[in-house]
Amino acid sequence: MNNTQNNNIKKRAPIAVVAIGVGIVAIKFLKMCFKGLNGINLLNPKLYLGLFMWLALTGLCIVKDFAHLRFIDGVMAALNIETSFYTLSKLGMYFNYGLFFIGLPLLYLFIRGISGLIAARKYQQAINVLGIKNAEKKIPQVTNVIRIGTDQRIVQIKSPGMGPGEWKKLKDNLSFEIQETIDEINVSKDKTLVQIHVSSNDLQRIIKIDKEKIS
Repeated sequence: MNNTQNNNIKKRAPIAVVAIGVGIVAIKFLKMCFKGLNGINLLNPKLYLGLFMWLALTGLCIVKDFAHLRFIDGVMAALNIETSFYTLSKLGMYFNYGLFFIGLPLLYLFIRGISGLIAARKYQQAINVLGIKNAEKKIPQVTNVIRIGTDQRIVQIKSPGMGPGEWKKLKDNLSFEIQETIDEINVSKDKTLVQIHVSSNDLQRIIKIDKEKIS
């Protein structure tokens, strides 16, 4: 291998490293977005109404001479930060339309996913404190926390060797440790995770019980 080939490899190496890094970040970002999809009711008409309104708004911003980019440029200029956002307009209307439309929904899903992982720490700590382990002395791992209401969440746990029956025996201790009401313990649809339904508002649970008694 001659010196010219060695120099070309050295020149390409940093670009390859950057490309790999960007790819890894993109994959992790999308994985977090998929986590954020958990708990969203895809059959809710309001979801599609909101997406349609967002589609119309983004279209209006694009038609009005890339208004979103000019707005970002104005904000950056006011903060005395150099920016090249406006140069995106050179990439074309359709590119900007697609980028602008999917940008906010993806950011929302990413934030939901991150929030779930942050919330998972609380429940993982409770499991660790209680010393919960399976027969092989392995500690169950909280994989995600899905918000399904203002005060209700589903805690998903990877729990090999420990089914819902085992967790129900620990219900009182776990409820005391997390300071929340455990409403239900079941298995996920794919049969790989234990799901613990928790609520921080006892009133909803009382109303539910009263309705069941009436019926």
